[in-house]
Amino acid sequence: MSLENFLHLISLENVVVLCYLGILLAVALIDWRTRIIPNRFHIFILLLGMAQLFLVPEHGLGDRLTGMLLVSVPMLLLTLAVPGAFGGGDIKLMAASGFFLGMDAIVCAMLFGLLTGGVYAAFMLATKRLKKTDQFALGPFLALGLGLAALWGDRIAAWYLIF
Repeated sequence: MSLENFLHLISLENVVVLCYLGILLAVALIDWRTRIIPNRFHIFILLLGMAQLFLVPEHGLGDRLTGMLLVSVPMLLLTLAVPGAFGGGDIKLMAASGFFLGMDAIVCAMLFGLLTGGVYAAFMLATKRLKKTDQFALGPFLALGLGLAALWGDRIAAWYLIF
């Protein structure tokens, strides 16, 4: 790879996405250990989303605000109806990430995060490592879905919408 090709990959947009992926890694590790996602990560993600607003103008403010609410509001409503369904940190993570990713990618992220978290929960229940009343950290699974959506979310959504 030539230096020119390498420098082409190091765009400001890519640096912002790498920062986002780094935050998601920290979120996953901390939530796995403590079942808490510190608020500072949500704030950093919102700030990165503001940068993305200018770097990726095809996802305008309306798309980002819709992304912010599209997944987090149903999560909040479900948690109000069924206490403990989601943690507050999970809801805030999805709201901030919805602003960063936009409407289409946040839906992909949520679906993948819930799918992988559900497979993990089913395995843990089947092997009797968890009881039905136990809770587990969903943040690492959401972070995995969010990371995939940050890298390929628009392509996945476009592919899905073909069908």
